[in-house]
Amino acid sequence: MTSTPRKQSTVAERKTAFAALYRLVKTSLSRGRTMGSLSSAEFQQGVDQTYEALDVLARAIHGEPKRWQYAHLCDVCCLRYAEHFAREAGKELSTWCCTPCYRHLKAEGKLKEASNE
Repeated sequence: MTSTPRKQSTVAERKTAFAALYRLVKTSLSRGRTMGSLSSAEFQQGVDQTYEALDVLARAIHGEPKRWQYAHLCDVCCLRYAEHFAREAGKELSTWCCTPCYRHLKAEGKLKEASNE
């Protein structure tokens, strides 16, 4: 039996695949943390190990973040390191954004202006 040889994936394909996995795991872990039934020490250890693994994979795929970049991938696209901490209108938590996503959010008027509270 012969198998069809797999095509070598491109860097862009690998980054896109990792972005999908990264987004899924981060979302799942964030939701799990808020559920009381999943707040055991064992679950927390798994969460911590998974975040560490994502960090290792992000650095392996994207390289080390530059000095002006955060050590987090963009929450919007997950394809680049974040360079901005955006306050989106209608959201309680801020969003880590790369420059292209930050500009896109700004152009769409989705950013909340800083208030002097």
